[in-house]
Amino acid sequence: MITKSNNKHPHLLSSVVLLVTILLSYCCQQQFSVQAAKSAEEWQSRVIYQLLTDRFATTTTSRNCPLLEGYCGGNWQGIIKQLPYIKNLGFNAIWISPIVLNTPGGYHGYWVKDFYQLNYHFGNVGDLQQLIEIAHSMDIWVMVDIVFNHVGPVGFDFSEISPFNQTQHYHNYCEINNWNNQTEVEICRLSGLPDLNQNHPFVLNTLMDWILNFIVKNFNFDAIRLDTVPEINISFWNLLRNKVLTLQNLKNNLKNNLKNNKFNVEKVDYIKDYKDYNNKLNNKKDYKDYNNNGIFLIGEVFNGDLNYVANYANILGSTLQYPLYFTLKNIFGYQQSFYNLQQFIKQYHTLFNQTIINQLGLFIDNHDNPRFLNYQSDTKLYQNALTYILMSEGIPIVYYGTEQGFNGGNDPNNREVLWLSNYNVNNYYYLFLQKILTFRNKLAGRNEFYNQPQIERYVTNNFYAFTRGNVFIAVTNVGSNYNYLKYTITYHPYKEGTKLCNVFWWNQDCIIVTNGSFDIILLNGESKIFYPVNLL
Repeated sequence: MITKSNNKHPHLLSSVVLLVTILLSYCCQQQFSVQAAKSAEEWQSRVIYQLLTDRFATTTTSRNCPLLEGYCGGNWQGIIKQLPYIKNLGFNAIWISPIVLNTPGGYHGYWVKDFYQLNYHFGNVGDLQQLIEIAHSMDIWVMVDIVFNHVGPVGFDFSEISPFNQTQHYHNYCEINNWNNQTEVEICRLSGLPDLNQNHPFVLNTLMDWILNFIVKNFNFDAIRLDTVPEINISFWNLLRNKVLTLQNLKNNLKNNLKNNKFNVEKVDYIKDYKDYNNKLNNKKDYKDYNNNGIFLIGEVFNGDLNYVANYANILGSTLQYPLYFTLKNIFGYQQSFYNLQQFIKQYHTLFNQTIINQLGLFIDNHDNPRFLNYQSDTKLYQNALTYILMSEGIPIVYYGTEQGFNGGNDPNNREVLWLSNYNVNNYYYLFLQKILTFRNKLAGRNEFYNQPQIERYVTNNFYAFTRGNVFIAVTNVGSNYNYLKYTITYHPYKEGTKLCNVFWWNQDCIIVTNGSFDIILLNGESKIFYPVNLL
């Protein structure tokens, strides 16, 4: 949510050549292609690069932006320009900011002013469609951030909000003060932002028509990130998932609805279905029984309570793994025991089926929380945290700037402009992430990893090892000042004599299974990923 050419640079030359080739290919096409949205199952092989459109890349100037509370100049054409940077890093999906027009100061996209106009600070319709098209040509999927809960900070004058310009379109005024009171969470204002009343027929129907016919059908997005999920009654999400964004609806009239610069918006009455879902809440089916394989949805439930988050994940099919985020923050950031992770994993396996576990969004940084390096400066601890989220069960999400070692604190300080880094592809973190993602991408299409459960192989207070299929992952939280750590692994899936090599130092750091076991040695707090040599 919110509150807020030169031979010395061969990597640069190759990126420019790649981008020019893509642009030439794009320009030769007569029209935008339209493809079916990607399902949750298809997203399991993806790794998402989360970026703030206003902060990632600009086409105008590389000036500094001292006032991070306002617009800095990033836009969709800037993203297009830097897609090779993302691709070279190893990511195959991006998550972009909300796209619609915001009230003044809404650089982040969460202060909606007009649901049917694009944010001109980011570009125009052609720019956005071009971004999606070119990203797709590079096999980079695009997830868009969406706000259903509220509008921009206009107080009680709703006249400038379109199309919700009437008082009755909003809940009566109150502020969220007690987050344990679910009714208050759903009907009161978050940070003073006017709270839309989804029980109102016009609001409900318009929002459902808007997401299907304006957002999905016009722009060919591959997934949707849903902002502020608990702040809306769960019946709304049930309706969205199972009645509106269904596979059948996405297939029907899947075409570009933009004609003469006007968007075609159909009108359907969803209020009866909404009431039906509300009446049947206590009898809702588990996600695995009614998954319609429509567009992938991932919801933001900013809460550390697994039971609370599970209520929404079991409706939507996926949420951001905030409970895991808080657990990993304590373990890697503050060096608490890995036994806490062991207990956490046991708990979430009782609340989610394996399908949902594989689709939850894993992260250690985002735009709503201080960056890891802000509260923990140890490079090796960060390396271990990143290793875990990139190799664990779920869909990894890495926040832009991670690859440059950004360390901003509370927002807006964690929303730095990336262009000041000059998109350095030799940064330690860039190379580290690139190494893991190159390996991970080599496993694409193999059922031995993405669909494989996470099996714990060894745990102590300062060491955790697990496998997914044939991949062995070892992480620690001792930090860079701890010289030597050694553990003998006897519980593993490998045959006698199997040679395993470390992905970070292939052919230089290898071990052989001998007498049913092998030793894992970690130097200076490093993490390791092992894989059988004969399989790669």
